[in-house]
Amino acid sequence: MVKNIEIYAGSDASYYLILEFLPTSLLHLCRAPIYPTEPQLSSILYQMSIPVLTGLEFLLGCGLVHEQLSCANVLVNFAGEVKICDIENCRRSGDTKALSKSFSMMAMKLMDKQRAETTAIGLSRPEHWSYEAIDMFTTITSMPDMKKLLAHEFLLKKS
Repeated sequence: MVKNIEIYAGSDASYYLILEFLPTSLLHLCRAPIYPTEPQLSSILYQMSIPVLTGLEFLLGCGLVHEQLSCANVLVNFAGEVKICDIENCRRSGDTKALSKSFSMMAMKLMDKQRAETTAIGLSRPEHWSYEAIDMFTTITSMPDMKKLLAHEFLLKKS
């Protein structure tokens, strides 16, 4: 989760929040003109999965579901640390299916730059990826437990 640094109360009953600096998001990686190589994709997915899934697990333990998780609200700092922001999108007893779909959409966006977010989850260029990458994508879309996901053979390709 993105760390709150300071909260200021405005004179007009408004509040201002100062958060830690995280200069980029996964959306920036998705908008890069070239596709990542398989070792790069493996590393991105591995580095993303641990903190994002741990953060989501924490939120679920607090009875909260982040229903609008996207590449735009998964931020990265210069050290490569990945954190979730936009916590205001969490809902008590929210839709865990929406959470699963959001995580799958993030993986799809990293692997398939042409695919529109409004379409069903899938890849328009599966021939671009190896069997292991496609199997990893399929595993993500089925949203297994975190240990099974992090033990996937594709993540071992990370550079």
